[in-house]
Amino acid sequence: MALNQESLRKLAECFGLDSVSYSAIVSAAAKSPFLAEELDTFGRSDWVFRLGAAGAGTFANPNDKVISFDPTWSSSSNQFITVVAHELGHALLPGHGRLGI
Repeated sequence: MALNQESLRKLAECFGLDSVSYSAIVSAAAKSPFLAEELDTFGRSDWVFRLGAAGAGTFANPNDKVISFDPTWSSSSNQFITVVAHELGHALLPGHGRLGI
């Protein structure tokens, strides 16, 4: 499943078009309609992806509408995609200023 342009733009702004992270997310979304839909819903929202502070962890911040990734964190592509999906779930859950889908 192809991702919408807003999803791709947000991923590219955070990770860069030529990054391993960008490629891993796009590749996983092509194989997972559920992940693709999460990313597309996120893309249509006012949430963003950001590289955060080193050592701060990877988390969703509903107050700032940011999913922040620790730039020093290293894992396999499968673990990375699992964390992306997990944090997207936090952003997309209803309530507390989240998207409310």
